[in-house]
Amino acid sequence: MLRSFTRSLSASAPRLTFARATIVGNVGKFDFHETEKGVKYVRYALAVDKYAGKDNEAKEANWFNITAFDEKQRLRLEKTLRIGNTMFVEAHIQPTKYVAEDGKTIHGTSFIHRSFEVIRFGKKPADASEIPAEEESQ
Repeated sequence: MLRSFTRSLSASAPRLTFARATIVGNVGKFDFHETEKGVKYVRYALAVDKYAGKDNEAKEANWFNITAFDEKQRLRLEKTLRIGNTMFVEAHIQPTKYVAEDGKTIHGTSFIHRSFEVIRFGKKPADASEIPAEEESQ
């Protein structure tokens, strides 16, 4: 009698639930910050065009605010982030909740940056010394 078996390549159980987003859009504004505890992070906005109608022309943009805490990713973003870049971004989706000044509970959604690739660089800055290092190597 033959028995079938499954070989496991990992000692831990597979993670069956997660919340992840993939966003392809154009960089809008971005800011570099530091928390009171000294944790550096970058917050940037991606615009994703919303198409409607038979002509398939962009009618408006949806904006997604993304926050990057990972040091390697943050350092890479510092070198490459530029308004107008078209980027492929993977982010973790995290629900948020806080109490406003009027006592109402506000619910929201945060996108926490995991990884990115620049698909197309935006216009070069007037000062050539501001060209991101990653673009020069491509």
